[in-house]
Amino acid sequence: MKIYCFIVIVFFVVSCNNKGTDTQTEEVSEKVSSTELREEISTCEDELFNHIETDTSTAIELIGKYVYYANTFKQDSITPEFLLRASEIAANIGQPHNAINYLNRIENDYPDFIRYGFSLYYTAHIYDYFLKNTEKAAEYYNKFINDYPEHQLANDAKMMLEIIYLSDEDLIKKFESLNE
Repeated sequence: MKIYCFIVIVFFVVSCNNKGTDTQTEEVSEKVSSTELREEISTCEDELFNHIETDTSTAIELIGKYVYYANTFKQDSITPEFLLRASEIAANIGQPHNAINYLNRIENDYPDFIRYGFSLYYTAHIYDYFLKNTEKAAEYYNKFINDYPEHQLANDAKMMLEIIYLSDEDLIKKFESLNE
């Protein structure tokens, strides 16, 4: 199983670097069905999520499967969900730039995704928390608030905009004043 996953990841890396046509993807999609790949993803998810500590190699394997699926079955309704899951895992194993890339694919290619609003909020969070890019974080928090003012995370986004530019000292003072 791990050898097969390694082959899938290697193929993905090679295909990402190939500037040719999509014929390789078409050939692969004939060899691996959507159902088979979903089963492999499910097995890999079980393996990763049933451990107390994150197994980085399993996490990378699962990200590879998600992205491979997204590249192979672009029109499948589960594809943006797999990209979102890939972004969550990538951010949590120290790959926030990859997480942003997966979220950008959702933003650009799947505007009707049911969790599109959350993906915008999560993009802001990654820029803020992981990449310390307050300008991009603020841009995405604002976009989220403007596009999804009634979303359950809208108030959180507004709060984040209030504190995003505060220094640690100013943030402590703000919280202390709230507790008085």
